[in-house]
Amino acid sequence: MRSRSTSRARGPPSLRYVSLRARSVDVEITPFDPKTASRDAWARYHAFRRARHAEHSPEDPIASDEKEELAMKRDDPEGDQFLYGAVEPATGVLIGGLWMGVLKETAPSYTTNGHIAWLDVSVLGSHRRNGIGTALLRLVPELCRERGIRLLMGWVMEEDGKSFARAVGAKIGSRRRENRLDLDRLDWPMVEGWARAGPAQSPGSRLRWFDGRIDDGVLNDYANVYTELMNQQPRDDLDTGDFVRDAAWFRDRADRFASLGETWWTLASVEPSGSVSGLTEVIYEPEEPDRLYQGLTGVREGQRGRGLGKWLKAEMLLRVRRELPGVRIVSTWNATTNDAMLAINERLGFREHRVSEMPQMTVEALEGWLDRADAAARGNASPTTA
Repeated sequence: MRSRSTSRARGPPSLRYVSLRARSVDVEITPFDPKTASRDAWARYHAFRRARHAEHSPEDPIASDEKEELAMKRDDPEGDQFLYGAVEPATGVLIGGLWMGVLKETAPSYTTNGHIAWLDVSVLGSHRRNGIGTALLRLVPELCRERGIRLLMGWVMEEDGKSFARAVGAKIGSRRRENRLDLDRLDWPMVEGWARAGPAQSPGSRLRWFDGRIDDGVLNDYANVYTELMNQQPRDDLDTGDFVRDAAWFRDRADRFASLGETWWTLASVEPSGSVSGLTEVIYEPEEPDRLYQGLTGVREGQRGRGLGKWLKAEMLLRVRRELPGVRIVSTWNATTNDAMLAINERLGFREHRVSEMPQMTVEALEGWLDRADAAARGNASPTTA
């Protein structure tokens, strides 16, 4: 079950409770609503997410229970989510989970991406290969029919997850690298040089800081530039359209970070006309004092080739050194085909930490695989993958 979700779970009445046998194990699949969950349900969820975290990211910190619940109870104005847990009746232990996120019809990106559901299926390592993931997937087609969803997308980092995605017939739409920078090994004189060169290479540009909230006077322009740069990132074979980040999205984002006690710094380059030409952003979580999360960085077409990207990156890193001296690791995700961003990050010293895959498949293809899985189970044979 995906953690740190930010909208309320809801599902059609026909899927409110399912009791079934997943090959050799009995499981009860029930919805999980963060806003109404009992303390027992939360305790099961926290035990599950800690166990899963130990499997996929054992070297990294994990959010406190309080922060996790606060994040999951917060409404998302643009999306809805469906959450289901697979509980082992004999022990009462949560052993698997399903998260599905969809865009609301009122979301600015709905016209281009309303056909997509983002999916995450998680099963504890000790309970895999017992059909639990398949049992959870059986909920998906009906959920999708209720929302007119045609395409499913996911995000998998572990080898078991990658194998499972291939087994059900999903195709890999994109690969993403988590790259990490060790600040103790950063070439600080080079960074300082980039910062000095910036004003000389772009004498008409100025840098403007935003701490936690983008000023209303520049917000619409900033949102348009952010949307433009975000959509210029490689999509590879993903069947997605453009995503829109409007002023309302940024206001909600600022409120969310503030409610969670997180720091969000944005640095933008502004031209003499007053228009935004480039930006970079980072997020700092006090519960993880040794690391920083790098968000979007980019420079608009027509403004490139004069060191703006390096200037923005350098000034952000120098501020981190001054004001967040405990930070030792900077983490960011890039498409493996994003050569331009990988080049600047690798020059800074970012190195590959792990690679995730983004599988995708149609709902129709999933239904076909489930039918074949049922037939194979009745004939005691393995299903043929599409």
